[in-house]
Amino acid sequence: MLTGCMRKELWFIFAILLILLLTLRGLFLLNYNNPIIEVKFSLSEINVENVSELSLVVKSSKDIKNTNGEIVLSEGIELVEGSLIWKRDLIKDKEEKISIKIKTETEGNYQILGFVGTSFVQSEIKVDSSLKSQLIQRFDSSQIIEYQEPKYEKRKRTWLIPMADGKIVPEPLKGKELNNYFKNLDITEENVYVMIQFEGDEGDPNPKWVRELERDGTFLFKWHGDHVYYARMPKNVLEEESYDFIRWIGIEDPILKLSEWIREVVEDNCTGELDINIVFYEDLNEEQSAQLSEIFERTMDGERVSIGGIEEIAKLGFVDKISPEVSPSLAVIRETDSGSNILENIICD
Repeated sequence: MLTGCMRKELWFIFAILLILLLTLRGLFLLNYNNPIIEVKFSLSEINVENVSELSLVVKSSKDIKNTNGEIVLSEGIELVEGSLIWKRDLIKDKEEKISIKIKTETEGNYQILGFVGTSFVQSEIKVDSSLKSQLIQRFDSSQIIEYQEPKYEKRKRTWLIPMADGKIVPEPLKGKELNNYFKNLDITEENVYVMIQFEGDEGDPNPKWVRELERDGTFLFKWHGDHVYYARMPKNVLEEESYDFIRWIGIEDPILKLSEWIREVVEDNCTGELDINIVFYEDLNEEQSAQLSEIFERTMDGERVSIGGIEEIAKLGFVDKISPEVSPSLAVIRETDSGSNILENIICD
């Protein structure tokens, strides 16, 4: 027979085993129910324009709908193309790549962060004196924590929009006032390239809003600032429709399309010609190609475009960004085929 002492010991051992069993079961359920999201960065070699493609590579252990993510760049890295904030559906065990194009003008170490829900990756881009870049992975994907859908807190919106002359807060533009504004612009094109500021607390448009806009012929391109996206909208929609979930719609200031250095050249009333790169929001149609060709014919000297011509090109709605063919910081050491420095014909007041 078991003594009282022995019974207590058996009960104690049974309790310990039960606790261990429940703990292991809880861990199993935790790992089964909460997907693991792995994130890492990849970086392409820099091209002749000082531009690299930075990609955030995401892989989930389960299907997840409407996953939010963000890439954070430190000061000194210029975003050339793409959006830093995105929303995607993730498919189990399938890699999803979110790519942007970036540029650095000076050597140094630049921090970058990638977030997908509560998963994250931190890396560093090291740029040497020849402006060649190298990616240094700080945290690998094995350290990524379990994904949890981020919770947004209600907060007072600022509605600040970064503009060429600083951040502004536009007055709401809705209903008939919005329609009349665009009617008075006497726009002749069927589609207009605009900036749209959405209502709401999360900063991104609700998927339902996006579907409604797409049904009406509106296409969102990329994020700009607080609740603001670049978009193409039909002229008749701007003149006849209005949406409760849109706070403001406006035309982009052409000066915003210019790289920082070209902007300084324009604002300093400089003259001369430059080799330039032009990025478009989408493939050009025949009418848009003709508009661009007409400006080239009037303003080009050989393969270069005059400063005045660059300002004209920036006013075309379908143009996204304009940058110099060669970085100004390299202009003093790179020469053209004719042996002359690419900046020697730029004259400023």
